[in-house]
Amino acid sequence: MTKKSIYSIIAILLLIGVYTYNYFLDQKISEEVINIGKQEKEETNTFFLPTSTTNQIVHHEGYSLSYNESHEQAEWVAYELKEDHITRTNFKRPYFEGDNAVKTNSAHWKNYKQSGYDSGQLCPAADRKYSKAAHA
Repeated sequence: MTKKSIYSIIAILLLIGVYTYNYFLDQKISEEVINIGKQEKEETNTFFLPTSTTNQIVHHEGYSLSYNESHEQAEWVAYELKEDHITRTNFKRPYFEGDNAVKTNSAHWKNYKQSGYDSGQLCPAADRKYSKAAHA
């Protein structure tokens, strides 16, 4: 074996190691986000939440939802809209983002591309203008 082939093997093993490490790190981060989504937030009033046919309820700051994987969308979203939530702030409109707290992965914007449908908003960003994070 030449030095060049030994270096090539070492480089390949290093790339495999880095990829494997990143994969497991991403998995761990994903599990943490999902677990955070399962935890009820301070303002969540579970007494008023509808029942979930999928048993996949996700809690975010300001709203909760029940996710239906077969349709890749929420079957319901619940939030309390208070008078002080309605403000005249002018946050930039957020782009479509998948919900990382959904354990089976939510729909992607490409699912709606040229389908004749749009992603819609079950929890309108305009109702979440009381903070930039809630709006996004």
